[in-house]
Amino acid sequence: AAAWAGCRGTSTYTGPQLPDVAADADPEHPLYGQVMVFTGALSIRRQDAWDAVARCGAVVEKGVNKRTTMLVVGAGFTGHDPA
Repeated sequence: AAAWAGCRGTSTYTGPQLPDVAADADPEHPLYGQVMVFTGALSIRRQDAWDAVARCGAVVEKGVNKRTTMLVVGAGFTGHDPA
């Protein structure tokens, strides 16, 4: 713990970062324009999943809301603790 004492409050990592939609995404792609939310355990890093769909023209959001059009449910989802 003592080794970390000088580092408190200096970390800039805030977890996965929501990507911007790719400007050159194909408007004919099935994910183009979708608003996607991922929940549960994924087989790839969440950031990688977010980046992949953003390259296809989808908007990624961290939680379900009235704009959500697609919900991806990972294998570990129990309905009690969405991740």
